Amino acid sequence: MLLTVISVFCLFVLGWQLLKYVLPWLPNELKYLRLSTTMMKKFQNMKKNNVTFPERLLQLSKSHPDKPYILFMDESWTYGKMNRRVNQTARAFHKHGIRQGDRIALMMYNEPAYVAILLASMKLGAEIALINYNNRLKALIYSISIVNAKLLIIGGDDAFSEAVKGIKDWLQEMDVSVICYTKEIDNQQSLLSIIDEQPSTELESEWKPDVKFSNTACLIFTSGTTGPSKAVKMTYTKLFLGSQISVFVELRLDDIMYCSLPLYHTAGCMAGVLTALNFGVTIAMRRQFSASNFLADCRKYNVTVIQYIGETMRYICNQPPTTRDRDHKIRIAFGNGLRPDVWKTFLERFGSQIRIVEFYAATESNVSCINLCNRIGSIGTCSPILKALTGCSFVKYDWEKEEPYRTESGRCVEVGLNEPGLAIGQIRSSGPSGHCAYAGDAKLTQKKILHNVFKEGDSYYNSGDLLMRDSNYFVYFCDRVGDTFRWKGENVSTVDVGDVILLYPGVKEANVYGVKIPGNEGRAGMVALVLDDFDDLNFKDFYFYCLKYLPKYAVPIFLRITKYLEVTGTSKQIKVKLKSEGIDLDRIKEDPLFVADKPSGTYVPFTQNMLARIASNDMKF
Repeated sequence: MLLTVISVFCLFVLGWQLLKYVLPWLPNELKYLRLSTTMMKKFQNMKKNNVTFPERLLQLSKSHPDKPYILFMDESWTYGKMNRRVNQTARAFHKHGIRQGDRIALMMYNEPAYVAILLASMKLGAEIALINYNNRLKALIYSISIVNAKLLIIGGDDAFSEAVKGIKDWLQEMDVSVICYTKEIDNQQSLLSIIDEQPSTELESEWKPDVKFSNTACLIFTSGTTGPSKAVKMTYTKLFLGSQISVFVELRLDDIMYCSLPLYHTAGCMAGVLTALNFGVTIAMRRQFSASNFLADCRKYNVTVIQYIGETMRYICNQPPTTRDRDHKIRIAFGNGLRPDVWKTFLERFGSQIRIVEFYAATESNVSCINLCNRIGSIGTCSPILKALTGCSFVKYDWEKEEPYRTESGRCVEVGLNEPGLAIGQIRSSGPSGHCAYAGDAKLTQKKILHNVFKEGDSYYNSGDLLMRDSNYFVYFCDRVGDTFRWKGENVSTVDVGDVILLYPGVKEANVYGVKIPGNEGRAGMVALVLDDFDDLNFKDFYFYCLKYLPKYAVPIFLRITKYLEVTGTSKQIKVKLKSEGIDLDRIKEDPLFVADKPSGTYVPFTQNMLARIASNDMKF
């Protein structure tokens, strides 16, 4: 009998290993489906009982009043303490005239007060817009006006007071009140002093709003990597589904998360502090991201789960190695935008025991993907089974018209395996909607929705991103539609080119983009480089390196050597200004430019004379 059991078990293990070999995508998708079922059960239960985030905080303040929710500097904010402060803050807002549906704006650095203000706004049913704390002048006016805020709350730092002074006349003209959290400005009492005057008891029943999960909880701005940021109306449904990343990361109740990403963005807010609250774990926060202090903070707070986005992991890996690189308790790192070279470097340096959970998602989109099997470079899997269940498709893109390709009958065409395609997500009438509308002009939202894609009457959300499935259904991020460009009749992926260039010795950062050249179709490849040594690049060797590892049409025509690259608040590279400046030497004063010289097999300084030759169509590429 025992022998039979052992034989059956061995056959099962052997069969499973064979199945994984034949269908390598299967383990990821089985795990995804299992965890998705758990997630949806939790979501439906919360929705049925209308457990909003303030209600969840109230639950935890009763069941675990002394458990730390937020660790910040040397402070510990328990769930009980945070709930009391949220009540006080909500009362202060009510006293200020804030009611359900009102719009307020918040601009401050990461700190516990930020979370209290966010949750207090939700508790009254108001809609709080989370403003990028780097915004000034026109950008700040745009952010406040697009959300139609009646109140602007700023942090106590002098930088915020100065930012408000710069648009004071506009604020008065638009009748937008300003209140500083810690300081009195323009004879206006500080918000903190008003909060401290309020009782910390639960709100009166008549103050509590009639909130549905379809209501807007807050407004979060897109990153603005390829154009102006848009304010996304984040519903409670979207926030709760997003904060269920805890299920896929497989958080434990004794975990301690670490977030140094800005709370004005989805990653810090939804996947950070709201995920911790939803699951009931502790999260350590830092005022702003610091690569040099990242690991020190993780040791200080005994962090077990870290977040990343964009280039933050590269910045961490670029720090000088120390003997304490593996002196930490990190077991999981989750986020998006991790390039394969950094992925490998991070694990080799800080420990291969760390599980990387790389996912793909966007603030407003309903298209998402997650890598649960630690496959380097992949953002997950999408077999025909999962594709049918999630409604995600990958369609051909028309580079001439800069829109999804349509046949003569007006239908889109799905791409095959190993072919980049525009990721789109079906908008279904049943089930929770994963996409959100933009604030302001309704046309902005409508532009993102595709109609009659595969059949009459269907609708899909356009992610604006190119993804590719390999022959084993593993999905890889290729590029943003606005970033990929055509040159010599070929599509050039800025991500692919950047990945190759970043492996060249001495290159710290690289931002690849296409620039218009008079007399030429498409855009010529250009790369802005940050080097270990500003004046140290072997141009001949670099040119032949690019020729060796890139297709000829993808080899950069122009180089721009710079001391730093502009990024968004979430460390995503910004190409808009670089593309706008192109090769205009009158606009580029400090950064030296170089152009590929095929006859000599190197890059040579780009001069005004060359620019004039290009303008007269006397210089060929």
